[in-house]
Amino acid sequence: MAALTPGNPVLRQHKMTTPGPTKWSTYAGPLVMVFAGGSASNEPELKLPVRLPQGRGQWDRVVHFLGSPDTWHKIDLVRRHDSSQPGGWRYEVHLLVLSEGYVAECNRALLDAAPTDRAACVDVNVSNLAVVSVDSNDRDPRSTVVRRDADERDRLARADAKRRRGARRADRSRRANNANQYAKSRAKLKRDERRAARGLRAVTDSTPLGPRLANANGVPRQAYRRDQLSATYRDRRHREGERARAQSLTKQTRAHDAAVKMVAAHGVHWLIEECNLTAWAKLWGKSLHAFAPGIVTTELAALAASRGGSFVKVATGPTALSSHCLCGHRVKKSLSERRHVCGACGFSGHRDLVSAALGTCVKHADLSDPLSARVDYARAGALLATLSSPPLTHGRQDALTSQTHPLVSSRRSDATHHGARSVASSHRAARLNARRTAQSTNGPGSLGPAKVAHGSALRCISPPGDLRLSS
Repeated sequence: MAALTPGNPVLRQHKMTTPGPTKWSTYAGPLVMVFAGGSASNEPELKLPVRLPQGRGQWDRVVHFLGSPDTWHKIDLVRRHDSSQPGGWRYEVHLLVLSEGYVAECNRALLDAAPTDRAACVDVNVSNLAVVSVDSNDRDPRSTVVRRDADERDRLARADAKRRRGARRADRSRRANNANQYAKSRAKLKRDERRAARGLRAVTDSTPLGPRLANANGVPRQAYRRDQLSATYRDRRHREGERARAQSLTKQTRAHDAAVKMVAAHGVHWLIEECNLTAWAKLWGKSLHAFAPGIVTTELAALAASRGGSFVKVATGPTALSSHCLCGHRVKKSLSERRHVCGACGFSGHRDLVSAALGTCVKHADLSDPLSARVDYARAGALLATLSSPPLTHGRQDALTSQTHPLVSSRRSDATHHGARSVASSHRAARLNARRTAQSTNGPGSLGPAKVAHGSALRCISPPGDLRLSS
């Protein structure tokens, strides 16, 4: 197939239906897997079509996995939930190749051109990743901020609202089919009291909206697994699971794309703050799940290892990167303070980027032990002198202008920028203020990093005198 001329529809496949003795035997696609069962088997042969990736740009992927006859393959027969199929299951053949994975040509070109003489540090936050890298002489600082843009936040808000509507419909369905396991709501009980005072009978609700009936210890009288569930309820639950799996795959793909851009810009040698994401999830579960910094850093570690680089963790206890300046002066800051201003040397900048810049000066006594990390303040002072050099002050700030690599498409360009925030209109500002409590990462009543609206990186401006660390 690789020798065919362009224009031949090799990958075109018809929609496959439920497996059957006659449907699969007439399959005329490019690849089919036959399970004969052996010479002693009396069962008919099982023929499974192999679904090849469709769409533009997929031919190179097919050739990578199927173009070498000498490559060993592993075949898995699997089934997964698919509400669109009769019976609710889709049967597939998964073909794995015992060789290196596929890398697109555009990503391969970026990774091949990645610098090898730079050291980068990642400051992990709930809603963004701040990256700063320097060369082998602790000069030429570059930085990148990876975060969600406004379009992605709006898309996630719509998806979350849709999920909540579906959850409410499913809950009403469960309550309607198991009405004897739920009590009436307070409003319904007050209604019955008013009716009883007037001599009217109590109203029987088909869908009680009160709490689940439980014993004195709070244990439900009947286990949820014993509830009677309708077919519609089960179908909705399966569809919600399919949407969740699709969102997870999309998030993984976007994280990989962001990691490729980070490696291409900052090299293959990385330092990262050791964070307890499990503890963060208890405090900022929604924001952490929406951005998923752990997925991005995992992809980054895999890319660094595949390119012969390093990925070393830095303990936050002995280094305290967020509380120190490049000059060594320590200033304790709360989570609501997003700007770093040093009272000793006057250095200022974005808190996360200054922390990442200080992380590039960390040394390890044992690379396998994050607690052995210590900050070399002699190197940090040299980096501070580079950033504060009078002949290069303006040029350095321009070179470190904020550049954002969003995990989705870039934001619309119809916004007016005001420092770190941007609003398209007074209506948009009102919506941001209305939603800030629900999506803030710094607690109720404060506008957290997840809600800081920003536009294209090259269009961002900052107030005069600010040090903006970015590539």
